[in-house]
Amino acid sequence: VVTVIAAGELTLGIAGSVVCMDVDHTILDYARLAPAKQRLEVAQTARFYVKGDVLNPLEEYIDEASMYIEAIVDLYDQFRFAVDLIGASCLPILHADVPMVAANARTLLAAGRKIVSAENVWPYYDNLVHKTFCDGMMSSIAFLIIFQVMIGLVFFPIASFRAHQFLLRRERWQKALHQDSARTATRASVVESSRTSKGCCDCDTDSDTDRASDRD
Repeated sequence: VVTVIAAGELTLGIAGSVVCMDVDHTILDYARLAPAKQRLEVAQTARFYVKGDVLNPLEEYIDEASMYIEAIVDLYDQFRFAVDLIGASCLPILHADVPMVAANARTLLAAGRKIVSAENVWPYYDNLVHKTFCDGMMSSIAFLIIFQVMIGLVFFPIASFRAHQFLLRRERWQKALHQDSARTATRASVVESSRTSKGCCDCDTDSDTDRASDRD
């Protein structure tokens, strides 16, 4: 069991080590496996965060959305008199606060730009991929394999052998103790038999003496 587990962990460690030989290139290769419609954007985004030598498509989308918002605000300012005229017949239009909506949208887009910036994403990628996976996890797997092999294939057989020797010595000790007990019991029975025989001889001697006295 230990050998099978260690073999599985060794396979995992080898596969992880192969990936970590050039993990950035491996990440970019996997990014190219995205669906065809999003393949270009996903590959370019991954390359931006890993290599930093291309533009970020996500930031381009944010810039495009900002342009649309500014265009809408400009149109609203240019045709505000027409909106007010229409609002005379449709009051809910007058309640539409386009500048406030545009300000909220600018705030959200600014926050989104910070979120998708390389300064925000790269530390997470570096800590997760480079430090945690390639450095920490690979080292942990290597030490785990070494410890399991040492414990399962070296120390455990030694402990089993020592336990077997202890059980054999205990068995011999118990047999010797049983034999000593048997010898002691035999000696005690012999002594008791000797005492009984001696007592019977004394009784016979006394009987003969009494008979001789009676004859006299």
